[in-house]
Amino acid sequence: MFDVVIANNLVLQDTGLLIFEDSQSGFEYKNNLWSGREIPMSASSPGDVIGDPMLLNPNGILEPGEISIEWYKISGGSPAIGAGLPVAELFGDFFGNERDDPPDIGAFEYSGTMRESGYLAGDLDGDGDVDLDDYEQLVADFGKSGSVGFISSDIDLDGNVTIYDYNALVGNFSMSHPTPASPIPTP
Repeated sequence: MFDVVIANNLVLQDTGLLIFEDSQSGFEYKNNLWSGREIPMSASSPGDVIGDPMLLNPNGILEPGEISIEWYKISGGSPAIGAGLPVAELFGDFFGNERDDPPDIGAFEYSGTMRESGYLAGDLDGDGDVDLDDYEQLVADFGKSGSVGFISSDIDLDGNVTIYDYNALVGNFSMSHPTPASPIPTP
């Protein structure tokens, strides 16, 4: 029997010693997303995900001790979407959104339209990389609003081209996908 269950958390730590509590001391870990680090066996579970959580604002500049709640939102295509474990005691996320079944891992339940598998956030023209062409398109569309996913520059699929879309693009700038995805269709 475990005294503490640590489930549905985004563990974002790329450097330094990974800090965790050994499961033999009453801790059980389930369905957590680890940001590319090797997980100690005592902290891993079959439902874990290892990879980039695709946060909307992963490079947000804050002063020491400051926290921005917007930093914890995931974007469309995040491996955290639908990878959580239902927890009966939790009805909503940090922002008051109802949880799906299965829920997303993390504090935020993504509610936008799902992107196709293999989507590279920021690859607005679908050529398989995030480059200056994509950046120029986002800058041209910045501030526009419409229905969810109305334009490829709406990376987070919230119906607005904002700083969060910009941050998603810049976070993946110069990255490429092995197989170019088809462009996101515009209605």
